[in-house]
Amino acid sequence: MRLRKLLRKVHRWVGLLASLWLLQLAVTGLLIQLADPLGLTKRSVQSAMILKWFDFGRLQQAFDVAEDTVVQIDDRVSLHGVVVDVPEPILAVARSGGQWLLATSHSLRWYNNEGSPILQVDEFDGLPTPVDGLFVHADQVYVQHQHKWYAWQADNYQFSETELRFTASQSGRALNDQEQAEHFASLLKGRLTAEKVLHGIHSGLKSSFWLNVLSALALLYLCLSGIYLFFKQPRTRKIK
Repeated sequence: MRLRKLLRKVHRWVGLLASLWLLQLAVTGLLIQLADPLGLTKRSVQSAMILKWFDFGRLQQAFDVAEDTVVQIDDRVSLHGVVVDVPEPILAVARSGGQWLLATSHSLRWYNNEGSPILQVDEFDGLPTPVDGLFVHADQVYVQHQHKWYAWQADNYQFSETELRFTASQSGRALNDQEQAEHFASLLKGRLTAEKVLHGIHSGLKSSFWLNVLSALALLYLCLSGIYLFFKQPRTRKIK
């Protein structure tokens, strides 16, 4: 009898806590089913906190080049308002022959003013990697690797070690809050929708590991204790 009373008491409180988790599943599941009619598949999330929660906007950096600001947020780079995809963090940005030149640790990428890729070279093309620096002088491209400079030979697509006879400098600055918010809105627009947020919460991918484990254990306890209480009925005394 004491065991039955204890199980009923624990069953009641565990059920109350587990009901909150089940309510979350019911609400998010219902909204996912109605995502299209409610327009959730097209509603872009703008909250910086939610975007970072879903791993958007973790990489943010900016470069000043030719009186323009080049911004990278995650794998998206804004070149004078034109967005291109670069899967690596950018180390330096320059202008060469009226074209944009982006350097990462393992590649050099040329783009025209419309954002179309023109050329890309990497270690398989002889690029000394990892790249430590980038400098352009009179449209001649130089990359730095292990404190040595290499000149890009456009005629034969090779790099040759050279001495840099002038000071290589690179400018960059941090964006203020207003500029950062503007670039977030443009570069992250459409990357995360309300439907994806609901999927992340409903599936448990964006919740605490221990919360998922405790919720599963709570449901397991409710099932087992409920079965026990159902079949283990209290004995009734016969009245003589």
